[in-house]
Amino acid sequence: MTKQLANMLLRLFIVWLSAGILACAADQWAQVTSRKAAEWSPAEVERLLSDSPWSLPVPAVMDDPADREEVTSPAPMPTPEQSGTQGRNNPGAARWDGGVGKNRMGRLPTIPVTVRWESSGIMQAALLQAHKPLTEGLAAATGKSYVLSVTGLIPAHRYHSQTLMGSKKSSSGDPDPSDPEEVLESFMAKTSLTFKGGSIRPENVRLDADTGTIHIFFPRAAISQRTHEIFFVTSFGSMHVQAKFRLKEMAVQGKLDL
Repeated sequence: MTKQLANMLLRLFIVWLSAGILACAADQWAQVTSRKAAEWSPAEVERLLSDSPWSLPVPAVMDDPADREEVTSPAPMPTPEQSGTQGRNNPGAARWDGGVGKNRMGRLPTIPVTVRWESSGIMQAALLQAHKPLTEGLAAATGKSYVLSVTGLIPAHRYHSQTLMGSKKSSSGDPDPSDPEEVLESFMAKTSLTFKGGSIRPENVRLDADTGTIHIFFPRAAISQRTHEIFFVTSFGSMHVQAKFRLKEMAVQGKLDL
């Protein structure tokens, strides 16, 4: 067997294996979503909210200081204790906010964040089962907007009150880190949903001061079920987040649940 043939067979095996894994995952979630929410186990509810087709745990990746000019973060980054990343190899006293360079393993620091498609019926049902229902305002917005949330980028209680961005202001220079409206304006300007043949920009952003969760409101544009993937992309200071939603896995009884 030639090396070229061996490489081709290896690639085909990887594609076959990946397709099998995705099919098994889709079947698993179909079994859960086909049942009534009241029949879900606590473990199923927790997994729906933390690691499912509608809720993606992803890393927020920091710029490499060697590849960019110095950038001022729009707000102080969460400490390791606040973001849940403290450990023996990441002590709380260490600097890790982009001016520090790389960690002991030579890698740039990352922050674990969760991107959740909260306007979906499945997510709303899971939140209700977890006794964490959407607020009345958020629930009302899901009828006309795709509502996504990002948790982990902003520490809880950084600001004193919730902030709603109704429209973008024209401004120049870096946002004032003490002004939550400017911080959210900067966040909204760098956020989008992109897919083959189009993209959607947010029309509103809201910060939950108690949890640090950012809710992003996108107009409900027509998204075909033939669209395979949607990418949520945002930047916050020197941190960059990308989450890939696979629409085939987000169908409930044959209909997209967004």
